[in-house]
Amino acid sequence: MIKIHDNLFDNKFINDLAYIMVEEIGWKANNTAGPRRWPYGNAGPHRLLGENIFLNYNWTDPYKNSSFIDMHIHPNKKLVSEFFSAFEHICASTNNDLILNGISLNLQFMGMDGSWHNDGNDKQVAFILMVAYDEIRDGMGGGFAHRPSDTVVDFKNGRLIEMTASDEHKGLSFNVPDIPRFTIKWCGIKKGPWLKG
Repeated sequence: MIKIHDNLFDNKFINDLAYIMVEEIGWKANNTAGPRRWPYGNAGPHRLLGENIFLNYNWTDPYKNSSFIDMHIHPNKKLVSEFFSAFEHICASTNNDLILNGISLNLQFMGMDGSWHNDGNDKQVAFILMVAYDEIRDGMGGGFAHRPSDTVVDFKNGRLIEMTASDEHKGLSFNVPDIPRFTIKWCGIKKGPWLKG
């Protein structure tokens, strides 16, 4: 399943996010798609620049243990609050009743195409928001490839992609140098009998 949502956010909000990602995020080369190997999961088909805002390590059973020991929360609490509020808006706007599992940021430059991977399982929904700091023109690339539908969604600043988290996909970099392509991913689990609590 894939759905495209345009114009869910004000332009100022998208521009503010772009500014924050350029100026305030301490990017690390730790974004490994489809991580494998134990215990750190630091090997996979590609490595991009990334930052985690929120991770619930009990993502298969969020009610199992609500202790912050089992969660990662970015130290910038104002930023965390903005991303949590955006997730609530996304869920309300897309008619999804979800429990948040994670928020992650990606940064790609030319030549840093992603590889095919998924972001979770069939009981999860992933939302990917495309964000650019620079003016993006037609033909600059930066699309989003979705394998189950055999489509490439064109990059548009502020465009939100909704998909089943188990769907294989990859982000494509811009084809011009020195232009960062940002994405924000929210992943949530559908409420249902598989959740204890």
